[in-house]
Amino acid sequence: MNYKLDDLFVYGDTWAFTHIPKNAGANFKLRWRQQNNIRDNRNYTLEQRMLFHQPAKWARLNYPELTGKQFIAITRNPYSRMVDWFVFIEQIHAWGWTKDPLAKSFEEFVKEDYLSRLSGFEQFAWKPQDPQVNWVEQNMKTFRMEDQLEELEEYVQCKFKDTRFNSMNYGDWREYYTDELRHFVWNRYSEDFIKFGYEKWT
Repeated sequence: MNYKLDDLFVYGDTWAFTHIPKNAGANFKLRWRQQNNIRDNRNYTLEQRMLFHQPAKWARLNYPELTGKQFIAITRNPYSRMVDWFVFIEQIHAWGWTKDPLAKSFEEFVKEDYLSRLSGFEQFAWKPQDPQVNWVEQNMKTFRMEDQLEELEEYVQCKFKDTRFNSMNYGDWREYYTDELRHFVWNRYSEDFIKFGYEKWT
């Protein structure tokens, strides 16, 4: 492994953070590093960006010093998370990070399970299309992005809700949906809705 622990993960004396992609983890990690005087020059390699999202089991295997810490994670409403993925893929395509053809619309993105067709993830222990439950192991503490971030701030003793680093402006995510697309997302990610307490949009 060519990366030091601090290059990939943030952690405290008793906890370590699992970064589920598209769930506001970048903002939390940046603020934690700033408030704890940990250097973060933001010059990440693409491989490093993918390794950020490796699950807790991988983290403990490759960095044994994390063993015994309470792993924590931020979860997100699957409906809004899917829109965020859609806009993010368009953004990284413009940056040249991916050469995969873009979906022509959000409808195609959802119906054709676009995330499952992305290339370049073979070496990682996660895939973009994975449900959030794949990152969450037994006894992990999770905090909903929508209404539990203050609890997370208290738990880690770090304020970060006042900033939105790495967020994207795309308006109201509900406007992307039709009744049919709502059902697609519910059926594909029903485990996430149920486990993390998100309501089915009817």
